[in-house]
Amino acid sequence: MINKHFGIIRIWDKIHVSVFSFFALVCFISAQGFIYSSLFLSCTLLHELSHILFMYLFGVKISKITVYPFGIDISADTSRISYKKELIITLAGSASNLIFAFIGCVFLQKHPSPPLLFFVMCNLFLGCMNLIPLSFFDGGKAIRLILYDCLDIDRAFYIHKGLDIFSALIFICFSVFLMAGSSFNLSVICVVVYASLSTFALYIKIPCRKP
Repeated sequence: MINKHFGIIRIWDKIHVSVFSFFALVCFISAQGFIYSSLFLSCTLLHELSHILFMYLFGVKISKITVYPFGIDISADTSRISYKKELIITLAGSASNLIFAFIGCVFLQKHPSPPLLFFVMCNLFLGCMNLIPLSFFDGGKAIRLILYDCLDIDRAFYIHKGLDIFSALIFICFSVFLMAGSSFNLSVICVVVYASLSTFALYIKIPCRKP
């Protein structure tokens, strides 16, 4: 079934995929080759499976998984768990990437190879990028959870919104330098624009659950 407004296809039970994801995948494979594309996708899968694993351990029910061109959104009901458990779920993805990056470095010293180096770099990239303190990334969600756990909901919301706007401005400035350094590579521009728009779309949402 296709959601005509957003180009989302329901392919199996709770799994939905954006039609633009297929186009992005073809472009990525064409640019990087099958082996390196598979390694990057495996690192992404490790990240998302870590989130899902801790959701399962904490008894969180997943209602929908949507695959977008630059990420995966896992819709789940976290209202029955504490902020601390939700924080663990949020940081599990980056933690797994950094752990696998470390393991890869150990093997890289004994068995150096370009694919293994790429695997390490992908895990480092995903682990560190997702810790950026923007609402679109796990780092921003983690800051939100910490603030809501320590402060009243109204104060936490406005502090988080202010931090998010400040982080977004820094992120955009950094992205301009990144795009210039990459000779305005189309892939880099798409990721930056997508992340920026997603951030500003998310920060205006006021949470309705209290600690």
